[in-house]
Amino acid sequence: MFFAKYLSFALLAVGIFTAYLALANLLSRDRNRLRAKQIAEENYNLELAGEYGGKIQPLALTLKPFLFLVGANPDKQHDTVKLLAKAGYHSKSSLVYFLFFQRIIQPVLVVIGFAILLKLVIFNQSEISKHLALFLSGLLLAVLGIYGGKLFISNSVAKRTKELKRTFPDALDLMLICVESGLGISAAFARVCKEMKDSHPVVAAEMDRTRFEMTMMNDRIQALQNLGDRTGIPAVHTLVASLIQAEKFGTSLVDTLRMIADEQRAERMLLAEEKAARLPALITIPLIFFILPALFMVILGPVVIKVQAQGGIFGNG
Repeated sequence: MFFAKYLSFALLAVGIFTAYLALANLLSRDRNRLRAKQIAEENYNLELAGEYGGKIQPLALTLKPFLFLVGANPDKQHDTVKLLAKAGYHSKSSLVYFLFFQRIIQPVLVVIGFAILLKLVIFNQSEISKHLALFLSGLLLAVLGIYGGKLFISNSVAKRTKELKRTFPDALDLMLICVESGLGISAAFARVCKEMKDSHPVVAAEMDRTRFEMTMMNDRIQALQNLGDRTGIPAVHTLVASLIQAEKFGTSLVDTLRMIADEQRAERMLLAEEKAARLPALITIPLIFFILPALFMVILGPVVIKVQAQGGIFGNG
C-alpha cells in the first residue's frame, strides 16, 4: 500500500513534468533561430540569423502562393538555390523574388513585347519609322522577357566570382597566419571575417557563412563543402579539400595552406602581368580614333592656316 502510494505520486510528477516540457516546446520560440542569432551577433551579422531561422519577408510571403499556381515550388528548386548562392543571394525571399520574376513577370513581358511588335509590323508597317521609340520598347521588353533572368543571374555570378578571385589570396594569407598562431578552423574563419569585413566584404561574408554553418550544423564537413559549392573557384575547392582532410584525420594545415597561398599569390601576379601585356593592344583603338586626329590638328593646323593666308599651295598668280 505504501509503495503504491509513492508510485502514484512519482507517475503524477513525471506526467506533470512531461506536460510542462510539451507546453514549453509549443509556446517557446524557435531555439535554432535563437541560437543562430546568438552566433551571428558574435560577428555582427544579424542577416544570417534571420535566414537560418527561416525568416521570410512579408512581400515574398505574399508572392509565394502565385508560384504554386504556375507549378514552381520554392522548396524543391535546389538547382536555383545553388545558382542564387553563387550570385550572393542566400535568403528564401531572394528565391521567391527570382522565381516570381522568372515564371510570371518574364512571360508577361514577352507577351507585351511581342504584342507591340506585331501591332507595328502587321497593322502599322508603314509607320514604324514614326513609332521608332515604341518599336524599340517592344523589342526591349521581348528581350528582357526571354533573357532577363538569365542575364541578371549570370552577370551577378561573374561579378562575384571575379571579386572572390581577386580577394581570396589575401584572406588565405591571413588564415595561414591564424592557423600558424594555433587557432582552429572556426576561430581562423572568425578572425578573417573580423579583419576583412570592411576591406573585402564578399570573401568575408562567405567565410562568415561557413563559420556560421559549422557552428549550427551537425556535419562540419558538409558546411565546408557548401563553401566550395557557393564559390565555384578551384582555389577554394583545394582549400576545402585540405580542411576536410584535417577534420577527418587531424593532419596539419600549415604546410598545405602555405602552399595554396603561394600558388594564389603567383597566380594573381600572372594575371596582373597578363593585363599589363594586353594594354598596348587595348589602347590602339582609342589612340587611332581620338588621340591621333587631335595630334594631327595641332601639328598641321598652323601650317594649313599659313598656307591659306598666303593664297594656297600654288599662290594667287
